[in-house]
Amino acid sequence: MIMVIMLHYSLNYEINTLYLLWFLEMGCPIFFVASGFGIMCLINSKYEGKIERSNIVSFYLSRFKALAPAWYTTIILVYIANTVSLKLTGSTLPFGTNRDGLSILCNALFIHGLLPFCNNDVVLGGWYIGTTAVLYVLTPAIHRIICKVRNRRVFAAISSFLVIGIWCIWYYLFRDAFTDSGFGYYIFLIHYPEYLLGILLYYDFKESPDTVQIRWYPALSIIFLIIAIALYINLPLFWHSIPVAWMTGLSTYFGLYYMLITEKDKKPGHLSSLMEGFGRNSYCIFLLHGFFVFPFTNWALSVLNKISTPVIISFFILIPLILSLSYYAGCLFNKLIRKCRLLFTSRQKA
Repeated sequence: MIMVIMLHYSLNYEINTLYLLWFLEMGCPIFFVASGFGIMCLINSKYEGKIERSNIVSFYLSRFKALAPAWYTTIILVYIANTVSLKLTGSTLPFGTNRDGLSILCNALFIHGLLPFCNNDVVLGGWYIGTTAVLYVLTPAIHRIICKVRNRRVFAAISSFLVIGIWCIWYYLFRDAFTDSGFGYYIFLIHYPEYLLGILLYYDFKESPDTVQIRWYPALSIIFLIIAIALYINLPLFWHSIPVAWMTGLSTYFGLYYMLITEKDKKPGHLSSLMEGFGRNSYCIFLLHGFFVFPFTNWALSVLNKISTPVIISFFILIPLILSLSYYAGCLFNKLIRKCRLLFTSRQKA
């Protein structure tokens, strides 16, 4: 989440060396690996490790309830903010510029992950929600197959190659949509392997013997991260995100596996508690951070420019402020959504 905030924040600055900060978009593959692991934890605790006909509706409904309230509220907030900005300044905010009714409807129905024309411009980073929704829809089928196959890694490898084959066909048929926007990277086919790595991580951790040898895992995590950075720097712009995302996913797998094993018998420390707080509120932080990385940052920069603050100093001065505001706003938003959800549930029961 911090990586995503920093990426969007850096877009306010025209500093050549900040090009390297674009690598921070790889926070999304990290998210997908963690999401795959998290969804398996949910299935194990809430559905006793099985998604069947009797509980598949409950699973989909729980995912809808987890995504929809904050998502719908954000769509409304962004639309209102842009309406006010249009009336006051004659222009919209730097994000949420797509105000077309059909586009908003597709986002509300969570099908925008499949549609280039409204994939990422109704809400900042909205592509991630659309892609996540598609992966959630596929999760029961993935889980059922993984429970039946003898070798999960073989299934993961074969199915990943298959979805990339589908991506290639889709690219050939709709090349303009893929190259004129980020849709080629945003589409769920690219992030399916990362999500699958998170699911494999759950089983590998759950079934790992006490004598499992993991001393090389930190080194493997660093090696794959270095490969990801090298690919990012050297490959052409349109193509680099795909292999970079996969290498980042592998780096995340080995890093998380090591941390999970080593922390298994330890009490959470201060860092763990901080990361847990970010994780618990990350969805709402993600939805609201655009207001701080763009409008607020532009205002803060205008104030700093008036007192002749050098650009590079402004960059570092505002980082802790932007992160703090995004974090606490996300926490408050999350509490508000939870209270509204509880109030609605209690009224239904009454």
